[in-house]
Amino acid sequence: MKKLLKCVSLLVLTFILIPIVKADGPSEAITSGKLTLKSIPLVDEETRAWYTGNILIPENFPEWKGYNITVNADDAYKGVLKKYDDEYNLLAEKNVVITYEYDETIKKVAESLIKDLGTDMIQISLNDIEAMTYIVSANQYLREHPEYNGEMGFPFQFANFSGELMKKLQYKNFTIDIGAGGGYGYLTNRNMGELSFTYNDTYYGKGHSAEIIFRAIVYVPEDSTDIIKDIKNRVSKYFDVEDVTAAYTVVGTEHVPYTVEDYLKDSDREFYNTCKLDDECKDIISEYADVDAYLADISYDFEDEDFKGYMTADSQIYDIELKSGMVLHVVAVKDDEGAADEREFKTSDAGTGIEISTDGIIPLDALIQVARVTSGDEYDKIVKVIKNNNVDMFDLKMITKSNETITKLDNGKFRVKLPIKEEFKGKELKVYYVGEDDKVEEYKVTISDDGNYAIFETNHFSIYTLAAGAATKNPKTGDSIMIYVATLILSSAYLLTRKLRKN
Repeated sequence: MKKLLKCVSLLVLTFILIPIVKADGPSEAITSGKLTLKSIPLVDEETRAWYTGNILIPENFPEWKGYNITVNADDAYKGVLKKYDDEYNLLAEKNVVITYEYDETIKKVAESLIKDLGTDMIQISLNDIEAMTYIVSANQYLREHPEYNGEMGFPFQFANFSGELMKKLQYKNFTIDIGAGGGYGYLTNRNMGELSFTYNDTYYGKGHSAEIIFRAIVYVPEDSTDIIKDIKNRVSKYFDVEDVTAAYTVVGTEHVPYTVEDYLKDSDREFYNTCKLDDECKDIISEYADVDAYLADISYDFEDEDFKGYMTADSQIYDIELKSGMVLHVVAVKDDEGAADEREFKTSDAGTGIEISTDGIIPLDALIQVARVTSGDEYDKIVKVIKNNNVDMFDLKMITKSNETITKLDNGKFRVKLPIKEEFKGKELKVYYVGEDDKVEEYKVTISDDGNYAIFETNHFSIYTLAAGAATKNPKTGDSIMIYVATLILSSAYLLTRKLRKN
């Protein structure tokens, strides 16, 4: 019997020690038949369509260029993987077994947010600074993806730029995309569709329908008498502005104001000329002999909600030249409802609950990126330098949608909230940053009212270490009263004794 148990034990141990074979990406899976999808299980048709249609685009996931996955309708863990050449000729086809790679904690957060959004259509407008931040970030994206010159199918979207939407999502650091719409370089535009939630390049589901409106405007005071000065004052808080000018065009021999209608016609002219070269777009303009015929058939409805109250046909265009050389084309709108009120920037990690906020100037689509550090050379070095191994260590980054990494805040400070582990509660807490040459910076820590967060301020990001020491010696409120009473009694007794001695 003992021999049998020993054999069974060895067999179990052998299975435990067998390395788990990680499923492959598409290039390996086309031969191995084992495929990993960074996604929650695609158990319904809508989820499958979202994942394959909106997530696995080559710009986001280069490894999927030339590949296509069709997930079985009756079994989400099986599918057909196909490989194509550049002319979309089928090169290979393979039945695959699918493994889903995702974090259950993040899945629950996404499900909770999606539930809280409700079922009603979400309608949101970007404010002026949010819209300008979108244009600046989209310009950066366009430089990195020149295939989108002309904006055909431009995938860069508005959602994470909206403070109103991010508030609805509790500022969680999901990358939010919408199904349709958007673009770059227009005076008005919109994204429409269902919100999809991605975290660390992993798909966690979709929310309900939303519509986000973009307008190229700048708010100026209601009593403004110097529009150019007020535009510069407003925008300079957020961007490095070189100059602001009123735009003009030449008609005959005269310089006349360049208007919204002029701008729209020029944009449509550019669209026509770009569309002629795009096979997916040609059908839109195929009935028109030339660009003049196309423009003659276009009318602009300035009573439409995109325009009404913001711009008319003859609204003046202003050019904002940034020190980077980029020029923003905007319309000045007098702010009579506090639309230009400042807002605090905030982002919160869905995995750890770490929150960063600031009143400083920062790209409004920046999202926190957190990696917990639990081992390795850097971990060992920091523990040794601060002489404390009772730590919780985090590598904090902030990254925008155009992949700009925010490492430092030149004006102002970031307020960081780190969750306190149960075993750290009631202990003296310190936050450390260990820089080059093992130079240590110690940060003053305050504890949130609920006792769950250690809060500190910094102006840059890197690896931060929350270290726990001895139990805190700060008395509780009730203990303070007792100490005060005891001190009062002892003092009174001392004074009374001296008085009796004198007598």
